[in-house]
Amino acid sequence: WALFRLMNWACSWAFLWSLFQIWPAIAARSTGVALSKTLSPVPVITCFSTLTYLLAFFGVSLVYDTVDPKSVDKAAPEGSRSSVFGTVAILAYFAMAVSVVAAIDSSLLGLAATTGAAVVAGVYFIMPSSGTPNDGSDIGAGMTSFMQTQGSIDVDQHMAGYDELFTGARKKTGAISTEESISKRESEYQKMVNSFYNLVTTFYEYGWGQSFHFAPRFVGETFVESIKRAEYHLASRMQLTQNSKVLDVGCGVGGPMRNIAEFTGCKIDGLTICQFQVDRGNMYNQRRGLGDRCKLYQADFMSIPLTPRGTYDAAYCIESTCHAPNKEGVFKQVNAQLKMGGFITGYEWVVLNNYDPTNERHVSLKEGIEEGNGLPTLATPQDVVDALEAAGFEVVDHYNSNRDAHDPRQVPWYDTLDGKFTLSGFRMTSIGRACTHFMVSCLETLRLAPKGSTRVSEMLNATATDLVESGRMEIFTPSYFFLARKVRDVELDN
Repeated sequence: WALFRLMNWACSWAFLWSLFQIWPAIAARSTGVALSKTLSPVPVITCFSTLTYLLAFFGVSLVYDTVDPKSVDKAAPEGSRSSVFGTVAILAYFAMAVSVVAAIDSSLLGLAATTGAAVVAGVYFIMPSSGTPNDGSDIGAGMTSFMQTQGSIDVDQHMAGYDELFTGARKKTGAISTEESISKRESEYQKMVNSFYNLVTTFYEYGWGQSFHFAPRFVGETFVESIKRAEYHLASRMQLTQNSKVLDVGCGVGGPMRNIAEFTGCKIDGLTICQFQVDRGNMYNQRRGLGDRCKLYQADFMSIPLTPRGTYDAAYCIESTCHAPNKEGVFKQVNAQLKMGGFITGYEWVVLNNYDPTNERHVSLKEGIEEGNGLPTLATPQDVVDALEAAGFEVVDHYNSNRDAHDPRQVPWYDTLDGKFTLSGFRMTSIGRACTHFMVSCLETLRLAPKGSTRVSEMLNATATDLVESGRMEIFTPSYFFLARKVRDVELDN
């Protein structure tokens, strides 16, 4: 935000300078001499672009309801209304400015309009979302926050180490599906998962929201509403009350934790292997007034050190155990933390029955999802059920939450990644993602973004395409629901 304040100050002075340069020429236009003959294009372009920037910044600020960074975790009550107003304001300001330039001298119109359009696009793409909860279409907007919050992380080094675990990915189909490649990722899962979330957390947070997961969605339901409904469904199936003590296994920055705690009044401890996420999540807990009920801890869910056996009433895993090198192992760890009869529930990333391991395109998509999300390999629904039963649980229910994704009454789970040509969805279209990627490349070249940022952007964009295609083909789901009850104690593997 200091950067934006500095830019606002600089643009304000540049606008005043250019206005003083232009005004005498405008006043002398009555002599009949064309403005383009008496005035350099530089002050005209400066005047137009700085004014457009200032007005666009004001308009985008209205779109996101606030320019106060302290309210990053709060939703403004009139978000949709001010979003429409802000969008209309930007378009109106831009049209007005173009009209003024055309009236002054039409020969300057093309140059000035192009400059102004570039400024508007730049503001729209890099403005950090800081008001209403993100709708999933802002994945590129995370670049600004990435620049601000991850300067202490060696992005290039993390990316290099991450790429080593996926040698050959997207270059040769089947390269990362060999036993040797999978075994390498399983044995180095800590490095893989920690590196992955150090790299992508801020992209996810500012582009998707604080709940790092997908959700089934009905027509007429907003993205945020669908996310919360998926979380509340887990809380209901676990039969949580205000007296429940719950474990969030793979909690990210704690979005679901905070929503479920507010929904039920329960207390929740969250585990993540990434210290960066712990720091951010606990900060958000405090801001939301939940510091006494929600806490994040840095820990490996393959070796949970937190408490004595049988401490928790329930546990949930939202799209997190897909990172585990051994599902039976992580479920055994959760078993040890639960009281007898306690529930474990969650959503799992799996390949579905339509997936054909002999189909080269299917394999390519599966590998793209694995490489772009830090996964050893994707499991099947039966793998999840078998692992739960082997870990001392009785499976009560399991099904694909996205089984009706292509019903006319539902919005497909991947729809948010499949951007539309609208103001809110343009970033996630192929053209929008290309624009975002280009801007990230420019920022890295100018050393305004950490080295390696372009590679992260490239990976996330490619994975978004893979997720959309696999969803359309119904060979994959990120939301395979399961609910199981602890029925016996088990010996831990370590």
